[in-house]
Amino acid sequence: MKHATSVGLACWIALGLSCTSPQADNLRETYLDADYKTLEVIDVAVLKPVVASKADAVLGGVMRTAARQYLLDTKAYSVVSDEVVDTAAAAGGVDATSDGPAAARALETADAVLQISVTEWDREWLVPRGAIYATGKVSVYARRDGRRLYETTFTRERLASPGRLNELNLGEAEKQMAMDLIRVSLAGLPKKLTR
Repeated sequence: MKHATSVGLACWIALGLSCTSPQADNLRETYLDADYKTLEVIDVAVLKPVVASKADAVLGGVMRTAARQYLLDTKAYSVVSDEVVDTAAAAGGVDATSDGPAAARALETADAVLQISVTEWDREWLVPRGAIYATGKVSVYARRDGRRLYETTFTRERLASPGRLNELNLGEAEKQMAMDLIRVSLAGLPKKLTR
């Protein structure tokens, strides 16, 4: 009888935990304009990201820096400095929440504009499971006509912590997860064409 009770308790706990676990969609879709490889995209401007989080300013800065570094180091694009982009955006009446095509046409500082929008940044499972669930999109628009050149959307994508978590490293782990999200989101973007 004691064994049956232990087994029953273990099953009840397992069922209870599975009921409270997050349901991750982990849906990712990527769009690439069919003519992208024929277009001359050399300079890219990275707009200030929009992140639905209490730490928007910190995570937005981390994501913007990660995008800049990835575009420079991995994809070989020239990336316009944040200061130049922000000044041009302010002069053109563009901000992080602006329509992507309108932002691309308003900024004459680059061939294309990269826009990051994270509409969900769920930290509920960061401490117990080492996971954050993110929803949003990363898009690239052509300056010439505002056309969408590249876009990856993600729905409740599970971001795993880079290691064991404790109170001292939560902030750094969250920043690393934000950088990883951007790198994965830009992986499908073709490298700059060299002629």
